[in-house]
Amino acid sequence: MSAPRLYLVRHAESEGNAAKIMQGAGEYPLSEHGLSQAHRAAEPLQALNPVLVASSDLARAYDTASIALMRVDRVDPRLRERGAGRWEGRPRHELEAAHPGALEDDSRRPDDFEKAGTVIARMRAAANELLEHGGTVIAVTHGAVLRILEEDITGTGKRFKDLEALVLGPGLTVIKRAEFLPAKDLL
Repeated sequence: MSAPRLYLVRHAESEGNAAKIMQGAGEYPLSEHGLSQAHRAAEPLQALNPVLVASSDLARAYDTASIALMRVDRVDPRLRERGAGRWEGRPRHELEAAHPGALEDDSRRPDDFEKAGTVIARMRAAANELLEHGGTVIAVTHGAVLRILEEDITGTGKRFKDLEALVLGPGLTVIKRAEFLPAKDLL
């Protein structure tokens, strides 16, 4: 069996992404562009021959996995997007105007916004458990939780593109980032 590898893949574009909405843990379906992205990413993702396909319990991640990998073996709510509390469903430009800098600074967010430490704990637990399966595992998740996890592990984290993955090995070692769409397909 090959060395354990976990591909934590950001979902395809959702309607909330396209509208620049603070989605948080709210439900937003894939946009038409996102559906197309999921289909185009199918071949490179399936070529990884995963032993397990997992998904967040939010539809945008589940549908990305279902389309691109044609299966979801496990739904795991620990992989869901960071909860944004009362900011969920609000346009990002309105939030930035009302709370300058708060979209990038945890200390300036409302009390009901999910804390980074909570995200880190649940994402680390899910990732470690998924790596125990051995071989290649693909888990479709969300951009903010990926960035937070990467920052926790490496000290740096930047935004993830649609269908970009954080690839981890045992001990939550970051191996690389991987993209599953040609650059022309990314917004």
